[in-house]
Amino acid sequence: MAVDPAANLPIDVFREKIEKSIEENIVTIITAETGAGKSTRVPVWLWKKGKRVHVTQPRRIATRSLSYYLAKVENKTWGEEIGYLTGFEKKSSKRTELLYLTDGVQMVREVKGQGDYDVLILDEIHEWNLNQEVLTGIVKKKILNGYLKKTGKRVVVMSATLQAERLSKFFNGAPVIKVPGRGFPVTMHNNSSYFLLSDTVQMVDAEKNVLVFLPGKGEIGDFISTLKESLEEDKLKAVILPLHSELTVKEQSKVFGHYKYPKVIVSTDIAQTSLTIDDIDAVIDNGIKKEIHNIKGIEGLYPVDISRSECMQRAGRAGRVKNGQYFLCADMDMESRDLFPEPEIRRLNLESVVLRLIKWGVSPLEFPYFHSPKKNLIYKAIEKLKIFGAVSEEGNITEDGKKMAEMPVSLRASRLLMEIKNGSDAALDMGLKVIAIFEAKGITGRDYAGEKLYSDFFGSDLLNQLFLWNSSGRNKNIINFKKLSLAKEIYRELRKRLLLTKPPVRSKDTKEDIRTLFRAILSSFVDNIYKKTGDLYFREEEERQLDRTSILYMAKPDMVAGLPFDLVLERENRFTGEKEKFNLPLLTFVAEISLKILEEFKPFSYKKEEEIKIEKNVISFNYEVHFGGELLTKYSEIPDMGSEVVRKKIAPEVIRWWKENKEDYELNEKKEKLKKYYYEIKEIVEGSLEPFKKYWDSYLRKKISEDLNTEDLGLFFKFHKDFENLSLKEILPGAVISKLKQKRWPGKIRIGERIKKVEYIKGKPFLKFDLPEFEDVKRGDILLPTGEQCCFFLDKRNYCEWVHGVHSFNRWKKIEIFRKKWKVEKKEGNMETLTDVPFPVKFEGGSGKENEKFYFYSVPEMEGAKVFLKHFFEKEKADSYFASIEKQWQKFVENHKKKKLKDIFDKKGWKVK
Repeated sequence: MAVDPAANLPIDVFREKIEKSIEENIVTIITAETGAGKSTRVPVWLWKKGKRVHVTQPRRIATRSLSYYLAKVENKTWGEEIGYLTGFEKKSSKRTELLYLTDGVQMVREVKGQGDYDVLILDEIHEWNLNQEVLTGIVKKKILNGYLKKTGKRVVVMSATLQAERLSKFFNGAPVIKVPGRGFPVTMHNNSSYFLLSDTVQMVDAEKNVLVFLPGKGEIGDFISTLKESLEEDKLKAVILPLHSELTVKEQSKVFGHYKYPKVIVSTDIAQTSLTIDDIDAVIDNGIKKEIHNIKGIEGLYPVDISRSECMQRAGRAGRVKNGQYFLCADMDMESRDLFPEPEIRRLNLESVVLRLIKWGVSPLEFPYFHSPKKNLIYKAIEKLKIFGAVSEEGNITEDGKKMAEMPVSLRASRLLMEIKNGSDAALDMGLKVIAIFEAKGITGRDYAGEKLYSDFFGSDLLNQLFLWNSSGRNKNIINFKKLSLAKEIYRELRKRLLLTKPPVRSKDTKEDIRTLFRAILSSFVDNIYKKTGDLYFREEEERQLDRTSILYMAKPDMVAGLPFDLVLERENRFTGEKEKFNLPLLTFVAEISLKILEEFKPFSYKKEEEIKIEKNVISFNYEVHFGGELLTKYSEIPDMGSEVVRKKIAPEVIRWWKENKEDYELNEKKEKLKKYYYEIKEIVEGSLEPFKKYWDSYLRKKISEDLNTEDLGLFFKFHKDFENLSLKEILPGAVISKLKQKRWPGKIRIGERIKKVEYIKGKPFLKFDLPEFEDVKRGDILLPTGEQCCFFLDKRNYCEWVHGVHSFNRWKKIEIFRKKWKVEKKEGNMETLTDVPFPVKFEGGSGKENEKFYFYSVPEMEGAKVFLKHFFEKEKADSYFASIEKQWQKFVENHKKKKLKDIFDKKGWKVK
């Protein structure tokens, strides 16, 4: 990968100066042009002086290849004295003194307080990714708090292109050592973007080794296909090699080989730094890279024009060992480009960085960043951390957050892991695979069309890809095996990081495990809930469409959770024929959501707020459903009054309503009456009593919890049978009632306007009434406050059954009414209405207690030409009398009809022949 270690490199001349600066200064800054040897020489010099050295790199491929190269050069076993460490790979041991590691891993180690090095080298710092920003800020803090001075640790910051003076000022005037490159002159060309292919073919024809820079893997594949066709047409031969991060180490290492034909390496910006390919003659650059940007809170992979400094870095790849050429095949020339690229901290979501800072005890708003991020991005990050449960509403890290900060995965994946880790071993293993699929950005290939491979009613793309993983042998045509290989690598490292030393579970996934996993997947997308309108999905003012490879693409449920992603594509303008870029706002890794699913699975942050509401005497449940801090819907339901649980739940609210509306109900009058008795018995009953209010509320709560069977509270409090004859027996403890009965209380009660004495005969309470007085007495009036029913005397007879007494009273009253009104009364009748009446006639002649109707009987009585109605008390006597006059009455009716007919004929003047 590099030149002969024995060869002289430009940085060798500066060895003494560099070593002395590092010895004398806390921070040393080294700027060295590409090929100067900074990444290999400086770490080895320090290591050979007995220092424990950590060297950070922004890419895994660089940590791996640099450590391998140096172990080979120094004739050491790779992974012993010299090794490497990434978030998902490790080749090191306790003996490792020279350790290459990704800057993300070093950042986590710093946050954990693992400063197990003498010298920390931050290499390729010019890329300014999030981890590098945090690492430089941590170094700054350690300078300010005196930690580095006290411990004697040293920091070296290195890069090919760097704002050295500004960085020196940031590190309190740290010395800057500038090392020239060993590069040869590179001729610079600026052509149109249309010359990218032809310039490459031209260089191959000139038998030059070519490095072509393109934005991404897709563009690399398309360009290689076109290049092969062009070379075949021109009868030219070349070794064409792709280079990107998804290739294996073996595949990547092919770019360092020497071949009998010219080689064309078609690469992403992975070959821009760290990897040095010495025999490149020409660099052909389209001047574009793909970069993640945060636009309106959504991270998308966008093609952007590279900066001047990046162009110069790429150009330097062509002047390593001889004169070279650089072709910028782009419509934007060199001078129109920004001097440096925009740092990640100003264009990406900052949740993971902010979480680690908070865990470290540092305010993310006060942290000493080299490039200060936009404050609104920090605020958004904090809000998202709250949604994911990593930070409390007060901004303090939660117990979950402490664990999530240490996980080598994204915030979203760490939430999933938090939800799954308490499940079964099988569920945990499946969860780790799902996280690996997510971190690998899926494992499906171009031929995958969204086929669903499992039968459960709920839908999840991640769950479906897990089934793809588990059935990869049967689905080779729709799996991207390079992505699957990366996912498996991540999965194995996650198991290692979680200390899961047992072999992974191989048993068949149970339905419960799958449900646990689906709940965890929903929990990990709490921040991205979208609702369907038409065929599109909306969140606030954002409009998206489902990825065509989603298993939900055809079904299009009303609500989904997923990862928003903006895909920038090219298409041909059908009018001009020119290619134009357009943005495709997608939803990926989609999972179906509905109120039923949320209630059934209850994922993290799902909250269903219930409010008991009473309007116009009718009780209802008002619900608000929240998920991910967002109000999804509001709705009302009539409670299930058949459920005892529901009745108990609503009882306190019903009691509050009663207190506000009690004046409208007779029950309140009964309550006030009992309350007066209560104050009287306090002097009679020995021992203390609770306040009447407490007894009353307890009684109401019991009645509501047991008997409320309608949502209409007005009907309940007006007509519930137990409220009709309410007494202290239902309200007070049984022991109190027993004492009152023993003391023969009460001695008197009020009935209407009268005070009646209660007499106790053989322990039974009695009241005395005369017959007229009893008419106004109600059944409840003879119920004692203790709940005991009084017996009563009526017309010298005693009754202990109310109905018997009422029957006796009504018999007396009926006689009185008949005697006073109907016995002697004779009413003249009208023959026109009586001729066809079946006698005796029954008629209502009054009413008694409890609305009992009194019926009497009428029969005709003839006096000359007149007829009267005679009244009888009983039907038997009426029948007997009518039987005695029935023939006379029939003749009387017949004569009446004849006379009436004769009168008609006479009036008309008719004569009978």
